[in-house]
Amino acid sequence: MNQVTLIFNAHPDKDSFCNALAQTYFDALLAQDKQVQLVHLSELHFSPNAHHPAIQTELETDLSEIQDAISQAQRIVLVYPIWWGGMPALLKAFLDRVLTPGFAFQYTDQHRSIGLLHDKKIEIINTTDSPSWLQWWLLRGDKHQQKVNIWGFCGAKISHYQRFGPIFSSTEKQRTKWLQDVKDFAQ
Repeated sequence: MNQVTLIFNAHPDKDSFCNALAQTYFDALLAQDKQVQLVHLSELHFSPNAHHPAIQTELETDLSEIQDAISQAQRIVLVYPIWWGGMPALLKAFLDRVLTPGFAFQYTDQHRSIGLLHDKKIEIINTTDSPSWLQWWLLRGDKHQQKVNIWGFCGAKISHYQRFGPIFSSTEKQRTKWLQDVKDFAQ
């Protein structure tokens, strides 16, 4: 059976380096005849407001289709920039809305949670403009949030976490190498 990979590009600018990373990952898997889907969060239509995240609410069509795609995927790849020390608001809103009770987790009668996405492997690719000496300190908060508070809560495991940067001061040679690193990892 062919593994299904779902790639989410959470950078709103189609000309961003995040988009280039996501597209490179997608192209590498497609070249291997893998089942892969690339989703640009900026193209989805949904309300960013999770009024009651612990209560199952009706989803917009785009989010309902994404939940179906997540159900089919074994590997989920998130590509996003680190802004203000964390993920962009678009990604946070998306996760708030799509990782719903009954789909990603459920509560027991004892008010404990059980993650429902145990069969998912999560890969995270970040870009940052922070200087190298500051990246570890800033990114550990994002890494912890993704590993424990989001995907761990939902029962999924992060299998790979990669960051590239600083982007702003990078050279064409560095960016070419980073794209090759993503291509190699995807294969």
